Amino acid sequence: MERLSDRDLLGHAMVIGATGSGKTNFLLYTMHHIHRSMNAAVIFVDPHGQASLDLARMIPETRVFDPTYSPFGLNPLELGPYSSREDRALMVQLRVGELLRIMEDLFSVTVDRAPRLLWILRGALLYLYTLTDTPTFLDLYYLLTDLMGMDGGGG
Repeated sequence: MERLSDRDLLGHAMVIGATGSGKTNFLLYTMHHIHRSMNAAVIFVDPHGQASLDLARMIPETRVFDPTYSPFGLNPLELGPYSSREDRALMVQLRVGELLRIMEDLFSVTVDRAPRLLWILRGALLYLYTLTDTPTFLDLYYLLTDLMGMDGGGG
C-alpha cells in the first residue's frame, strides 16, 4: 500500500473514486492531518455542504467562506514547490501536458484536428513559465492576443 508523505500534501490535489469508496472520509482525515500536524491552512470545497460541516466540527478554528459573499480563486497553472531546476522543468512539462490533455478532452481538440492550436498553446505556456511560477489564464489570454495583433488597436 502506498503512503503519502507530508510533502506530497503540499499544493493542489484531486481525489477520484467510485461512490461509497471513502473519498470524503479520506479528504476529511487528510485536511485534519494537514491542519494539526503541519500547522497549515486548508481549503475544502464541498458542493453538497455536509462534509464541510463535519470538517468544521473537527477543526475549531474553521472559517467558512461562501463564494457568494467572499469570492476567491484557484490557479491551476501555479507550480507547486520544487527543489531544483530539473524538478521545476519536469513540473512545467507535466503541467503544460496536463492542460493540453484537458483541452483535448473537453473541446475535442486533437493534433489531427488542430495541430497549430496545440503547438501555439504549448509554446505560449512554456514561455509564461519562463517568466513566473504562477502564470494565469489571463496572462495566457493577453500573450495570445498580443501575439495575434488582436489588442483592439485596429492595425
